[in-house]
Amino acid sequence: MLFVATVLTLEFSLAFPIAAGAIWAGYALTFGLTAVSLGAGAAIACYRSSRQGKGFWNGFGEYIHDNWAQEAAITSALYIVSIGISLTKYAIANAVSKSGNSKAFNEAIEISKNAAIERAKTLKSLTGKKPTMTAAALDIKTGQIYFGDSGVVSENINVILIEQMPKTSMTNWAVANCAEFNAVNNALNAGARINNLVVTTVRVKTLAMERMCANCSISLKGVLFTVSG
Repeated sequence: MLFVATVLTLEFSLAFPIAAGAIWAGYALTFGLTAVSLGAGAAIACYRSSRQGKGFWNGFGEYIHDNWAQEAAITSALYIVSIGISLTKYAIANAVSKSGNSKAFNEAIEISKNAAIERAKTLKSLTGKKPTMTAAALDIKTGQIYFGDSGVVSENINVILIEQMPKTSMTNWAVANCAEFNAVNNALNAGARINNLVVTTVRVKTLAMERMCANCSISLKGVLFTVSG
């Protein structure tokens, strides 16, 4: 059960990186209190064992052996229920937020998509070497649009992306090479929040929208919406 609780905490923190600190703090507090409770019980057992002539450490060993599995199982079960409720509430709140502003949200999608397509058209019309992909990241709070092109690896990758991006590329190109990665990176470095970004990626040659690669699907966790998938 403890393993399951730990895995769920990891998954939850990856799915909602903006809340990762609070998630892990709750995990540490929950199981930290359990450890304190076990320690207090063990101390009492040690004292009683010593008074009975069985030895101080015998009491400690017997208490931990008899109680730790049960304590961990109960705490893990309660924690799993708690984190499940929290995840549900977060998802519902997020869905309500989007549905309550569906018109504005749909407009944001169109703005992001059109911005990426227009930039792709501009790049396509240029002579010389062109990027394979281009992307637009719209900050729904400010209306600012940030662009990024593929084939460029920034020397100033935002700390949020550094923490999330895979250590080893899952594709044939560098993790930070992608257009959407660069667009989001530019937005974050300008002060935008990742959960306010609506991102669209377009292939320059065909002007068709392209899905995120395996790297970006991990690196860009927390983005509000990806128009191109």
